[in-house]
Amino acid sequence: MLSSLEKTQKDVSLLFNKLLQDNAFPLVSLFSGPKYSGKMYAAQAVSRALGSDFSSTIIISDREFGRIIPAAIELYREKKTYRAALFLKNTISVFLSEFHGALLDTGTASVKKKFAEAGNCSELIEALPDIPENEIASFCASLEKSVASIIGNKASTGPVTVSQVRNIKAWCETSSIENKRKTVIIEGLENALPAACNALLKILEEPPEKTTFILISENISAILPTILSRVRVFNFKSLDKDAVKYIFDSISVSPDTFPDFDSFIWKYSGADEKLLEQCASELITTGKTDLPALSAELDKSQSYDRFFFLVLKNLKENTDPSQADFEKKLYLYKELDSAVSRGRTFNQNMRLILDFVAFRTGEFIR
Repeated sequence: MLSSLEKTQKDVSLLFNKLLQDNAFPLVSLFSGPKYSGKMYAAQAVSRALGSDFSSTIIISDREFGRIIPAAIELYREKKTYRAALFLKNTISVFLSEFHGALLDTGTASVKKKFAEAGNCSELIEALPDIPENEIASFCASLEKSVASIIGNKASTGPVTVSQVRNIKAWCETSSIENKRKTVIIEGLENALPAACNALLKILEEPPEKTTFILISENISAILPTILSRVRVFNFKSLDKDAVKYIFDSISVSPDTFPDFDSFIWKYSGADEKLLEQCASELITTGKTDLPALSAELDKSQSYDRFFFLVLKNLKENTDPSQADFEKKLYLYKELDSAVSRGRTFNQNMRLILDFVAFRTGEFIR
């Protein structure tokens, strides 16, 4: 029933198949695990297995569509394969599920415009995967323009809001013409404001009939305990090398090209991954790098988060407990990690955080 999931999350797949066969899948569940571990794919597969289709499924996600969609478009533009086309179609379908008619707030012109453009975008991807090769370039250009008009320059559309939760509640209470089961998938609840979480909690206390709620989280510890007490948690593991190779092969990417899915996204979304890796390595080993060139690249590709990740990764790999400078580097790691985390939490200027990271690293390393 969930054959593809068996290749990446075998234990979870076996459990899901058993629950679905026994008609015992929980009304409210939480898929917990690291980034890119197949949680969204599993949620969609479960939704289909339960009888929900596109019209009876709402997905709200705060994933970085502003990077993932351009990466998927660029991959299709380059590879021109059936598999790359399906990957692109599914990626954008997840994004467009947030523009379900049930979530349209009346009276806001900008919102109505985005929903209208989402409808145009949906019509565009209906042609996938059967685009003639000589039309792929123009198709991708049209798709990029359509997506940009919806999401703008933002990395993501943000976590679930109070307004969305209220609309979900009203939608769940209405009966569909075809009497299909409804599924609500919410990704990134841990990043939502307390008011949205409390509004969702009221729905989960008494889930509507014929509606399944699937929450997806990378940080289960940040979710309200009262919500956790009402869900069944399914834990997803980090993908091993074979699973990563399987996924890359399924989208027409050579399995040995990238070490993980995150590297693929950054590369295909336009970031100069080699420059970022080089600058991160230089900063950790010598205490200095070409900051103007780095800043220009980070501003252009909006890849500050990726660079900070690479800096911390390099620092961690170069911190050896047997070395005399272990405590010093450990202190630096904690300080940089804290600064980056605070910056994200309080939406601080990324360039200022970069300056701080470069300055503090230079002080410690040189």
